[in-house]
Amino acid sequence: FGSGIVDGVTGVVTQPVKGAKSGGFFGALKGVGKGVIGVVAKPTSGLADMVSPSLAGIEAEISGQKEQQRVRNPRFIPHTGAVRPFNDQLADGLQWMHTE
Repeated sequence: FGSGIVDGVTGVVTQPVKGAKSGGFFGALKGVGKGVIGVVAKPTSGLADMVSPSLAGIEAEISGQKEQQRVRNPRFIPHTGAVRPFNDQLADGLQWMHTE
């Protein structure tokens, strides 16, 4: 939420500057519009992101849903970023390494 406010306020300054660099006077005007919209949209988005998990938890409690259980451990993805077919042994090892 806090970063949304900061991003929104700084966008009022940074968006017109970016617009002026790329499109001159009309680009600056377009940037002012983006900055003004960002002042409202970014904090609103941050507030929604903050409240959403809480509301999901309240909904689950009211409806009597139980917490979902994991079917399998998360996929191991090496430092190269290559996604390979799921491997139970690698996933179990990864889970074992991250268990406290």
